[in-house]
Amino acid sequence: MANPQQIIEQLNAQQNLIAQLQQQLAMLQNQQGQPGPPGPQGPPGDDGETPIVQVAPPQIDVAKPKIFSGDGKELSGFITACKIYLSLKMAGRLQGDQITWILSYVQGGAAESWKENIMEMIENGEEEAPSVTEELFDSLRNNFGDADEESTAVGKLRLIEQGSKSAEEHVQEFKRIARDSGYEGRALIEEFKRSLSGRIRKALMESENPPTTIRSWYDRSMKLDRQWRQAKAEEEYYRRGQAKPQIRTHTPSNTFVRPQPQRRDPNAMDVDSAAGPSRGPIKCYKCGKLGHMAKNCWSKAPTRDVRTLDVDEQRDYWKRMFEEEQKNLKE
Repeated sequence: MANPQQIIEQLNAQQNLIAQLQQQLAMLQNQQGQPGPPGPQGPPGDDGETPIVQVAPPQIDVAKPKIFSGDGKELSGFITACKIYLSLKMAGRLQGDQITWILSYVQGGAAESWKENIMEMIENGEEEAPSVTEELFDSLRNNFGDADEESTAVGKLRLIEQGSKSAEEHVQEFKRIARDSGYEGRALIEEFKRSLSGRIRKALMESENPPTTIRSWYDRSMKLDRQWRQAKAEEEYYRRGQAKPQIRTHTPSNTFVRPQPQRRDPNAMDVDSAAGPSRGPIKCYKCGKLGHMAKNCWSKAPTRDVRTLDVDEQRDYWKRMFEEEQKNLKE
């Protein structure tokens, strides 16, 4: 267990460490032009003031710009992304550091040669070298931007249409193009009216108080489009709710299978047929008398030709012959 002397030494060491940290914090604040905190506290019981420690604001996550390789279509987005990042993350940095950071995102294609030229101009201290970020952005626009930006914007403005886009998307795209076109006033309103979908344009033109300014056209077209989409979604919901449910009937899987008749041996004796129902007395087709067949007839009368018998007699004749044959086989 530590003795009182060791405890006092540990407390003194901690106080010295706290004093050193406070001095370092004061130096950093002085470098940024901020007043530093008061000196270290004295031992317990001292009437010195408690130092005020300023808490730094939380860091903000900011998306970095995409690599720019010289495509003029991507230049505007690249410059905008750089400005946002510089204002939130590098506001206290020197202009030279900010220019170097921007150049680090210029890579590939024709932009690579441009970057090398800018770096050489800066290293050689040439007068034409950009000294602030805005001069660097101007150089990017002059080398990779549209040579006749206004004419290009006018052409886009005359062709843009809402199509299947929402009014919010269309308005933002229209604003971006109109900013560089030089259009304003009535000409800008007419281009916006033309670009809207037919249902929105007709509804606004037929309203009791049609919009008269470009701002009111923007706001009311977005509001009307939101209402229309909301009503469409609700109608779809109600339509599904009113649909009659389909009743599914269960069909048993075990279906009746008709048994296939067994093939009979044509040579087998049909006992059931032979022992069928009682028939009339046997008639001899030789003499025409009952009680015996023609083959057992002792009559001297000429034998009748089977071909002279009628249909019923032929059927009876052959049936008797077959039954007699079956009877002889059994015996």
